[in-house]
Amino acid sequence: MTGPQTPHRGDGDADESLEPVVAPGYQCALFRPPAAARARWRVVRRDGGRLPPVAELGVAIAQASAVAGGEGRAWIVGADHHTAEITAGPDGLRVAGGSAPPRWVATVARALRRGSARSRPGGLSS
Repeated sequence: MTGPQTPHRGDGDADESLEPVVAPGYQCALFRPPAAARARWRVVRRDGGRLPPVAELGVAIAQASAVAGGEGRAWIVGADHHTAEITAGPDGLRVAGGSAPPRWVATVARALRRGSARSRPGGLSS
């Protein structure tokens, strides 16, 4: 698959979507990577452009948050071939991760929920 593609996506939290989430320019993996594979994440822009892979999930979350805030949508693709879709909306950032997402997708959702609470008027108290 090359170029921008219409991704499969859910509309809600990481547990709500029943379809796999696929970033533009990617396809669903047929096989799982070896268990000893290094954890790496890569942020994908709406047009299919890919940021360099990073070893820290927090860095990927910050990158995806910035991209989604500017472009409306971003994806984080893990070395395990799972994808988290981050969508910007009027109520903050939302995360979709398919029907059986790995734990790191839930970590992304929690981090972005906390981050959007900080960016609302009133800060942490809201």
